[in-house]
Amino acid sequence: MPSLLIRHCCWSLDDLSSGDVRSLLAAARALKHAGGVSRPLQGRHVAVLCEALHSASADVFSAAAARLGAVVVRIPPSVLRLAERQGLRELANTLGRLYGAIECDGPSDATAEQLAGWAGVPVFNAVAARLHPTRLLADLLTMCEHAQQPAADVTLCMAFHAGSPLAAAWCQLGALTGVGMRSCEPAAGASLRSGDFVFEAQRSGGVVAPPALLAMEDGHGQRRSLLDQQAENHRYVVQALLSSHVN
Repeated sequence: MPSLLIRHCCWSLDDLSSGDVRSLLAAARALKHAGGVSRPLQGRHVAVLCEALHSASADVFSAAAARLGAVVVRIPPSVLRLAERQGLRELANTLGRLYGAIECDGPSDATAEQLAGWAGVPVFNAVAARLHPTRLLADLLTMCEHAQQPAADVTLCMAFHAGSPLAAAWCQLGALTGVGMRSCEPAAGASLRSGDFVFEAQRSGGVVAPPALLAMEDGHGQRRSLLDQQAENHRYVVQALLSSHVN
């Protein structure tokens, strides 16, 4: 796989080339096909810096690392007194000697930057954030699987505002992969068609959740949620990223 930016393990789509994207998706498919047989990180230790007992980013990273055979150690940032430290070089060096990779879920981006600069091992940053590349690639992998088509033959309808961060991220990913993009905003007068994919905000108890990936089943507005499939694919994409970076 082409070398990704080692200090930042895929923090942004800016870190990826089209070749990187193809390689990550191919590796994720291979891991999924193997059914968890491969355990390249057997016996390696990885650290997850997370204060909460349960967190989406920490949980998916931990599950992905464990599937690859790694021993996952969760460390609350408060124990390390990250907020009180003037410099993180010594701590980063220590963590780098003890662990083969570090996931930051809770520490600020500035703190994660310092750890990445001095740890000497791959540092990941909130892999479950909605705009994290692994989430976007999991969405794309799910679309391709559901449509049984390559990315260049898949169409995503942007029912969200064209100027939103999610729209900008998908425009960037579309440029890397060839996935089709078209606006389906009501103001544009466009309609959803069978076979299209769309993100729509989900409501539960009056609370609006982040947009979920849906597939259009027919021309009458029938939608199928791909949330479970996307969650599974996200773990495989994170596994692919981990296995390509942790020696």
